[in-house]
Amino acid sequence: MSIKGMKAEIGTFLFSTQSLERVGEIMAINFSSSLSGLRTATNGLNVTANNLANSNTPGYKESRTINATSPISGSRTDAVQTNISQGAVQYTGNAFDLAVNGKGYFQLSLSNGQIGYSRSGNFRLNNQGAITDPSGNRLSPSITVPSNATSIAVNSQGSVTAMVGGQQQTIGQIKLASFNNPGGLASAGGNIYTETSASGQAQINTPTAGGAGSIIGGAQESSNVDIASNMVSLILNQNS
Repeated sequence: MSIKGMKAEIGTFLFSTQSLERVGEIMAINFSSSLSGLRTATNGLNVTANNLANSNTPGYKESRTINATSPISGSRTDAVQTNISQGAVQYTGNAFDLAVNGKGYFQLSLSNGQIGYSRSGNFRLNNQGAITDPSGNRLSPSITVPSNATSIAVNSQGSVTAMVGGQQQTIGQIKLASFNNPGGLASAGGNIYTETSASGQAQINTPTAGGAGSIIGGAQESSNVDIASNMVSLILNQNS
């Protein structure tokens, strides 16, 4: 083979090698982009499924994913945002059902010593007569109903009274927490949130004061889940 022919063959080989490397790079980018897209769709599915599963949970706030797209790495989930809008109020007639009409949150003493915040007001009594949420977390400040109380009532300002021995007694005061940026609260599970630097410190007020809102006794705040839009989101993410 002539030197000229050898040079041509070597040039062809080098060109083919470079082409293969470029093809490999493109395939890697496409694979990475597809994988990130799958992860983004999975995140969307999980959030939407959780919204639909909690559509009947009192005080539940729906979430949605905030996604970003890059021409190189594809799509990704940047954050999960909570919709803090007020849910509809449903009257139950149960004295231990409470709804917040406004932006405040009930305070709960968690088992880890932290204070949790919740919009879910489906309370009950534990064995000691303390008012708790369904998971056993005590309302904070703690309120205990006397064992011989025949009825209790909570007014719009959070004052809790009970009929004891035929006399009405004030047995506690509910305080509400509000935040400069409630969307920055961290989910602790069980419809409970915790304070973060993004949410700002809790501002504690008596209901009807400080912009926290008022309390509606014998009622529950429904979830604010928009079932129709979440069903559409579910279908779109399944087809992504």
